[in-house]
Amino acid sequence: MVKPSDFYSTRLRQLSSEKKRIEQRLFYIYLLRLFAFTLFIVVLVQTIQKNGESWYIVASVGMLALFFVMVRWHGVVIQRKRWVEKKIAVNINEQKFLKFDYVEFSNGEEYKYLAPNLAADFDIFGSSSLFQYINRTVTPEGGEQLATNLCSWSIDSQTITSKQEAIQELAGKPMFLEDFQAQKFSPTHIATNLNNLLDWFNTPIIVTPKVKLLISIYTITFAATLIMVILSILPAITLAFLLIIAMLIVFRFKKHVDNAHAKLGRSTKLYQTYSNLIYSIEHETFKTPHLKDIQDSFKNDDLKASDSISKLFKLLNRFDLRFNMVVNILFNATFLFDLQVLSQLEQWKAKHKPFASSWFDSVSKFDSLQSFARFAYNNNATTAFPTINANTTCIKGEDVGHPLIPIDKRVNNNIDFCGQPKLIVVTGANMAGKSTFLRTLAINLILAHNGAPVCASSFEFFPCNIASSINIHDSLANNESYFYAELKRINRIIEQVSENPKTLVFLDEILRGTNPNDKQLGSIGLVKKLIKLNTFTIIATHDLAIGDLEKEYPNIVTNKCFEVEIEDDKLIFDYKLKEGISKKLNASFLMRKMNIID
Repeated sequence: MVKPSDFYSTRLRQLSSEKKRIEQRLFYIYLLRLFAFTLFIVVLVQTIQKNGESWYIVASVGMLALFFVMVRWHGVVIQRKRWVEKKIAVNINEQKFLKFDYVEFSNGEEYKYLAPNLAADFDIFGSSSLFQYINRTVTPEGGEQLATNLCSWSIDSQTITSKQEAIQELAGKPMFLEDFQAQKFSPTHIATNLNNLLDWFNTPIIVTPKVKLLISIYTITFAATLIMVILSILPAITLAFLLIIAMLIVFRFKKHVDNAHAKLGRSTKLYQTYSNLIYSIEHETFKTPHLKDIQDSFKNDDLKASDSISKLFKLLNRFDLRFNMVVNILFNATFLFDLQVLSQLEQWKAKHKPFASSWFDSVSKFDSLQSFARFAYNNNATTAFPTINANTTCIKGEDVGHPLIPIDKRVNNNIDFCGQPKLIVVTGANMAGKSTFLRTLAINLILAHNGAPVCASSFEFFPCNIASSINIHDSLANNESYFYAELKRINRIIEQVSENPKTLVFLDEILRGTNPNDKQLGSIGLVKKLIKLNTFTIIATHDLAIGDLEKEYPNIVTNKCFEVEIEDDKLIFDYKLKEGISKKLNASFLMRKMNIID
């Protein structure tokens, strides 16, 4: 397989060359357009001087037609140039991601509400977060779907496997991913929300059969009257009378038309982009069932979703002509333009309402999947698709590392944890790697449950939910101390594991807000409670007494540690997981080094 870095470099060379060719073509088109227009002026002058001889008239019309052809061709080539520039931007961004340079991209802060505890404990959202590193979604709804997937997931093995197969297939289509991601919504598109369309779906039909009949009668009457005025059969004042009637009709329905336009107006680019995205999914060849199911969701008898949405954005493009006051008055006066377009939109709604919501939902699901696929493609050399084993309670892995730590700084570890109940006690000095280890395992499990590869050479896991108590904050607004906030969090964990035994619990230095004796008694009491509840728990702690529980529960409690060495008056961390309980301390050493104590 071609290395991702080589692929992006090659694509950038190819696309840059194509852009240069397009720019050259644009220059020649510009010259031809200038030539055609100049020739048109010359021939037009000759036509006037020759008193409108037929040859000169034909020549001037021909030059004018050539000019308009050049203008249209110029527009097409400009669109092609913009498309190539978008694809160049995609590849440049991916080169940045390979270097872990992604802080300028969306970090998903707005999605923290989905799972505030999980998000805070494992850096799901925010600067340098998992979301920011993985997110390649091109639609706002896709971004929300990705955020939701990172916060909650199915623990059904078949569902996880189907997603895994889909992501593997998409990861093998880097050119398709490039095309799909090049269609990313611009900031102006994002301001338009699909909820406006869904809200409009629930509004009543305004252009009833009676109103349609009224439109037809008026349009026919106006056309007939106009012909009779031209033929001097009727006086011109008759048209003025009809215009007054038109304005009264339009005014009668103005509130409903304005409401529809407020929800749908200026949205043509939004739906055009959706049409293009769906078209690309419809016309790609997929083999895995999950992707084929998404593809099939865009089909309804002989209708294609991309064609249907394309028709919608054309109608909305026409609807936006209301913003032009002259066109608005002229068209409404002649054939009740507002009601005509509203009628066509309501016909579209009646025909597609049952399917449209599912179309956009399928786009968001696909958008999330292709985001994971890009992560899989970029990290194919350092990741592996995990094995799902629902029949055991085991987490095993070789060379397991944190995907957000650059490769040259990443330290990987092997793990082999099995059993239920199970208590893994991780001890170690400050900064030795305990908390990072907890985050490493949790992040990889979140990826695994979403069908994505994990940062390991091999990985096996059992489908589970995750509960944690790591980052606790007091709350002045709720008059809660740190200790009370932590107790509330622990109480929720107890409730969760009681209701769902398939829950993996992560604890990091719990009960820090009380005195050492209470902390030890409370911590030991809690882990014993979790063992009694048949829970799989991983706890990072400085409290060595918790590690002594291995004597009381020899087949349940396992001690692991991260050690630190002092060499030449320097702390040496290897961040490697070892057996046993850590006995080495470094707090006083660091305090002396920083002249805090003597």
